[in-house]
Amino acid sequence: MYASSAQAVWDDLSDRFNKVDDSRTFNLPKEIATLSQGTVAVSVYFSKIKDLWEEFEALVPAPGCDSPKYEDFVVYLQSHSRTYGQARSQILMRSPTLTANQAYA
Repeated sequence: MYASSAQAVWDDLSDRFNKVDDSRTFNLPKEIATLSQGTVAVSVYFSKIKDLWEEFEALVPAPGCDSPKYEDFVVYLQSHSRTYGQARSQILMRSPTLTANQAYA
């Protein structure tokens, strides 16, 4: 309540509220990878996956480009993006106009 400087207040707030839930950080990529649209509308599905990616980016912030951990972070993201490589390849190989059944499949 009584701090000698604004920096002391910010440090105290950071100590109290800047906690990363390691179990959530571990499970979030799996939740993103296994999320499916099911019977919900596309807009609901898109919102849900966008929220998950934003949560992931908030929990696992990217280090600065000059940081030695930057290359490790890029490798980490690339390993997670490979999860979607097969699906992305199949989508890109399709003809531009899909029928509803093709899009569903």
